[in-house]
Order: sequence, then C-alpha cells, then structure tokens
Amino acid sequence: MTDATCYSHRFRLPYDRREVFDLFADPHALDRLTPSWFRLHPASDLPEDLGAGSEITYRFRWRGLPLPWTSRLTDWDAPRFLAYEQRRGPYRYFRHEHFFEPVDGGTEVLDRVYFRSPGGRLFDRLIATPDLKRIFACRERKALALLGAERAA
Repeated sequence: MTDATCYSHRFRLPYDRREVFDLFADPHALDRLTPSWFRLHPASDLPEDLGAGSEITYRFRWRGLPLPWTSRLTDWDAPRFLAYEQRRGPYRYFRHEHFFEPVDGGTEVLDRVYFRSPGGRLFDRLIATPDLKRIFACRERKALALLGAERAA
C-alpha cells in the first residue's frame, strides 16, 4: 500500500538468530512481548506447522476496547524473515515485517510496520505511531528478559 505510514524499530539481542526468530515467531509469546495495556492472546487453534499462509485469530485489547484481529503469515523464511498482514482488525491496512540478522555477539532485529488506520494520517501521527513506539520499546526489554530466562532454565 503506497499511502501507508511506515514505522521502524531496530535493536540487538545477545542471542543466536534461531533463538530470537523462534521467540518472535511464537504466537503464544506475543502477549509476553507486549505491554500490559496491549492484550493480545491467540483465540483460535494454531496450525501445527506455522508458516506462510497460516492464519491466526487473536483476542485483542487496545486501550481497554476489545477488537477483532486476524493475521495471515504472508512470508516465512526461518530464521531470517517473517511477515504478516492483518486480514480482519482495526486498521485499514497493516503489515508487520520482522528481519533477523546475525551480528557480532548476537542478532539484530528490525521491525517494519506499514499501516493505515481508519482515523487517517492525523490519528496515525498522534495515536498509532506513539503507541507503536511504546510497544516496541517494551518488546525489546521483554525479549531480552524472556530469552535470558529461557537460557537460564
């Protein structure tokens, strides 16, 4: 979508690319990677072999409002890349791309989100983009903690 807003977030984790990819590819981990005000739980049975074409329906809360969210994995190149697009949900358009690159001492994660909300560009700039910044800052901290806890166990 050419008129979509793009938000990017890049960070490094001191873990192997496969470990990082597996965490971010796990639909059950999604809620543990997000702030408490952003509730997102799988509401449908998950496919046995998650990959391109898989669809997942979530129970989703944004600012206390229950909203529908169904995503389709459109790209899956483990452990390098995965992307999904909203099929049903609050956005007019939403695509989230995850890139995982090995770097000295770990993995660099690049998230790129393309979106158009029903509220238009002003809503995107004043509400959606600041929310994404808060969500991704939290994801960075929580991913570090979750991977550290898994390794310690």
